[in-house]
Amino acid sequence: KDNYYLLPCDGLANLIEENKKDDINKYLEKNISKYKSKVSKIVLGCTHYPLIKKEIQNIMPNITFYDGSKGVANELNRILKQNNYKKIDKTIINFIDSSNNKEKEKRFYELLKEDIWIIL
Repeated sequence: KDNYYLLPCDGLANLIEENKKDDINKYLEKNISKYKSKVSKIVLGCTHYPLIKKEIQNIMPNITFYDGSKGVANELNRILKQNNYKKIDKTIINFIDSSNNKEKEKRFYELLKEDIWIIL
């Protein structure tokens, strides 16, 4: 029988956006290490969490991830096609954050580290 645990991760996305690596590792150690022998799979339920897979794996080395980011990308692709957006070979991506925090905006670009290609 499988066991399921719902683990709210309040504040983790902010730590990822702010690139607070030490705080991220402390957060993960405090909040997920107790599940080490209890789970074999983790659902990455936030668009931020795939960015810290390595950090999670350091604490939970034999874990299998279920990552919803591909589904999010596929849904975006479907919506763009539905709204008749034409093929874009290369484009400029602008990040919009409701906090209007320029440091966060800078961090978004640092996380990607390369050009973004959208292929429809």
